[in-house]
Amino acid sequence: MEKKTAFWVAILVLVLVLVIIGLIGACSYGYSLGRKQVRTESGIAGALCNLAKSNMIDSANFYVSGKVLEVSETALTVEKDGNKIIIPVSKDTIFNRIVAKEVKEGEPSPPEVIEAKDLKVGENVSLTGIVTPEGKIQTMGVMVIPLPTAPLPLEKSPLPEEKK
Repeated sequence: MEKKTAFWVAILVLVLVLVIIGLIGACSYGYSLGRKQVRTESGIAGALCNLAKSNMIDSANFYVSGKVLEVSETALTVEKDGNKIIIPVSKDTIFNRIVAKEVKEGEPSPPEVIEAKDLKVGENVSLTGIVTPEGKIQTMGVMVIPLPTAPLPLEKSPLPEEKK
């Protein structure tokens, strides 16, 4: 009789140990699921996420500026503040370059039309385009904006003169 009681006590202890291990495993699994939840975005990213949830948005405009890291026939890699992004371009994308010269006194020259192959690594660019409802990025225009190498001389101060 003692052997039978010892057998059932051992089975009961084994079952209790297995139940405790199962509870610990279930709790840790639930905890890990909670940690994997999507984090909420703030700033522009959060606003875009909220807009993307709406079925009323037909498309969204975007504006990206930075320095060119890489140029290909189908994409531009642009970097700003240590972040980089690859933006697709197509044959319909319009490429322009601002030229620092005057046509007439006081009138800047119009931007010159260029091709993607004319872009150089390190140039400062501004890209505009749309994101379609299907999530496709369409880059409409790329503008090369040269940064001034020296301050522009002022012939006359743009500020009004003070009366003394």
